Amino acid sequence: MIAIVTTGLNRGSKIENLVFLELHSLGYEVFVGKYNDKEIDFVAQKDEDVKYIQVTDHIPENNTRESDNFLHLPTGYQKIIITNNWDDVGNIDGIPVIHVIDFLTK
Repeated sequence: MIAIVTTGLNRGSKIENLVFLELHSLGYEVFVGKYNDKEIDFVAQKDEDVKYIQVTDHIPENNTRESDNFLHLPTGYQKIIITNNWDDVGNIDGIPVIHVIDFLTK
């Protein structure tokens, strides 16, 4: 299994930087989103294509923090959770959860 391993205290921030750089290299304008008191890590827009993205090192068990941020967003836009933990990959409430390696290589 491949995992992104970084040194330092906040691996999640480093993974966020990788995702930001990849989105930027693909031609997206990238913003931090906010809905009421909930932050969305990235809102990426290229022409009419809009993606809402949460990035995490791992999703703690019985924790909906990463998916709750998407609850009040309009339907019709792609919502993605990107994780560094292979065990998190799958689907949460209809939101795809993909590994950061898959995101960076597709």
